[in-house]
Amino acid sequence: TWVPTAINQQPNSITDEEDLAGKGTFGSFTLKQLRTDALAPQSSNNCPSPVNIPVLAGAGVFRFSDGSLLTVRVNSGGLCIDLVNGVAHISESVQVTGGTGRFQGASGTLSMTGTVAPVFFVKDSNFQALMLMVTGEFSGLMYGSGLGDGGGE
Repeated sequence: TWVPTAINQQPNSITDEEDLAGKGTFGSFTLKQLRTDALAPQSSNNCPSPVNIPVLAGAGVFRFSDGSLLTVRVNSGGLCIDLVNGVAHISESVQVTGGTGRFQGASGTLSMTGTVAPVFFVKDSNFQALMLMVTGEFSGLMYGSGLGDGGGE
């Protein structure tokens, strides 16, 4: 899920709290992330819609079932809103900044792609979404001493 917060990280932006869960190569995980998006759309070659919202900043913590943590920082990304179908397509580049347990000293770059759909919104002049659901995937490479052979996807 994805909800707006009262945090105001910078002018002309909105900060959202993401609470995600999944399962992958390193096992089951949850991801708690804060991300700040621009309020005004900007054009993008990767978004056919006129409504592309750039990601300005973000960071998060993956928590795995064994208690290990993996910290990340959002480098770049965008939310391409499909007005016809009422969904958005998200893509982000995420930098691994470290971790604990088996992710101690981890580094690498991950890509996140997914689809965002509204669950609940307020019918005001802006039709502001108050809760969104996110489905998608992370891919990429990580390196570190606790990752077995030193790398993984």
